[in-house]
Amino acid sequence: MCRASAARTGSGLSSVIRAFQSTQPRPRAQVASSTPSAVRNAARLAPDSIVQATARGMYALIDFHTLTPGDPMYNLERARTFFAAVSARNAGKKNVIYEITNELNGVSWSTIKNYAEQVIPVIRANHPDAVVLVGTRGSSLGISEGGNSDEIVNNPVRASNIMYTFHFYAASHRDNYRNEVQRAAARIPLFVTEFGTVTYTGDGAVDAASSTAWLDLLDRLKISYANWTYSDANEGSAPLGRPPARAASTPAART
Repeated sequence: MCRASAARTGSGLSSVIRAFQSTQPRPRAQVASSTPSAVRNAARLAPDSIVQATARGMYALIDFHTLTPGDPMYNLERARTFFAAVSARNAGKKNVIYEITNELNGVSWSTIKNYAEQVIPVIRANHPDAVVLVGTRGSSLGISEGGNSDEIVNNPVRASNIMYTFHFYAASHRDNYRNEVQRAAARIPLFVTEFGTVTYTGDGAVDAASSTAWLDLLDRLKISYANWTYSDANEGSAPLGRPPARAASTPAART
């Protein structure tokens, strides 16, 4: 499954397309995308997004989109196959960014770090200067699983030119998450590769007040962000699908 997310900078202009390839779109017993040939075929889909982004003067963020299982090591060999193919095709392109896994959960930071240190060299072999984005525990710097960014600061990934990712959904994640992002941003480079104006389910009413607080914070900290999702899915987060409900007594969201 491929869909896209649009991102913007503090200027208000969209500057990134996050094109993602789902690895487990169906229950594991039925996954057809798990074979090496299927993963290589998935990598061939990425160039269209890259061409479209490049033609518009935008970055292309290639996302290896995992969710269940939350352990990145389950998909390690698929990731190595995927990124070997996609980085070879895009070697030298300055607008291509690699997100080596999506939402991680139920595993330790040391497991995530181990995964990253096995996948990043595959990319570096073809594309040595590209920015690589590394997921964090619970996609939240560890907050959702009782941790915080200290675990990353105290045991960083051994690689250069990397950033760490954070996800939030405005109707679900509020001040305690914002406070930790502000704390972490002073110590490690961050990229919000996925955020929503609704709940963490991707559905529900738009929380405009919390969305505004988030975007104000990210703009002030100069952290880039990508909205979930630029699609026509039947969910509140999809602007091309059914119109989302708006939470009562909140100001209009920025566009």
